[in-house]
Order: sequence, then C-alpha cells, then structure tokens
Amino acid sequence: MSLKSFDKFCEKMINGEPVETKDIFDERQSVLRTRITMQAMKLFIVLTCLNIIITECGPKWCESMIAPTILFYEISYMFWLIKNACKGSLFGIKGTMPLKYQASFMLGYGIFFPFYMFDKKQDFFENFFVSNGMVSENVILTLWFALLVVMGIIIFIFARKYKKEKTEEQ
Repeated sequence: MSLKSFDKFCEKMINGEPVETKDIFDERQSVLRTRITMQAMKLFIVLTCLNIIITECGPKWCESMIAPTILFYEISYMFWLIKNACKGSLFGIKGTMPLKYQASFMLGYGIFFPFYMFDKKQDFFENFFVSNGMVSENVILTLWFALLVVMGIIIFIFARKYKKEKTEEQ
C-alpha cells in the first residue's frame, strides 16, 4: 500500500465513509442466520428431490427439469428472507444498504428480463400454460419473475420497517 492510498484510507475512516461494503453481523445474528440458512437449504433439497422423484418415477409434470429447480430456489430464498426478518437477523450492524442493492437488482431483473426472454420465443403465447400435456416452462419462468419482483418489494418493506424501528429507539 502506497503512502497516498494509506492517506485516503485514513481519510475515509476519519470522515466516517464506509471502507468496505461487507455487512457485519453480531454473534446472535450470525448463529440465527446460519440456522435459517440450513433450514432453507433443507427445504430446497427436499423440494428438488421430490421434483426429481416425481419426474423420474411418475408422470413428467413440467417440460423442463431446470425451471422448477429455479422456482424452488426462489421459494427457499423467500423462506430464508421472511424467517430472518421475523427473527431480527436480516440486517446487519451497517444497516440496510447491502440488501437494498440486492432488492433493486431483483426488481430490475424481474421487471425487464421477461421482455427480453419472451421476445425471443416464437410460440410463447401459443403454448403458454400447457405444452405437450405438461406445464409449460413459460408458466414457471413467469412465476419466477413475479416472485423476484415480490421479493424485491418485500426487502424494501422490511428495510423501511427496520429503519423506522431504529429511529424510534434513538
């Protein structure tokens, strides 16, 4: 580290500007987040295994194996998000900014990517719900994009509620 960059580093520390963007959690929050993460992982594994068993041993219900897996990931993440918010371990010591960035990314991705993706498919509206006697991949992906938007909004609501509680405490 050069002397000039060290001076900038010290200046940022003195002025109170954030030096790193990594969120910091206290010990209780870290333990709770680890437990909830393990529960969400178990939920994802169970849903994915059930999907594989049903698809391999029974009637194939969806035209794609990957699309339901993405949806199961989103459901598990929503479980993780809501459970952490209820336990008070969603936001770290530095505040709500890291999750707000993630929420804005989710909102943007959930709103704008469907236009890009569905524009490429020629038969999007012809086989929207059912394709070859199975649930269409388009339905699953549309549900996934809708869940992305809902989760982005939920994160913003939780962040606002968290900030409001912090200002009332002070």
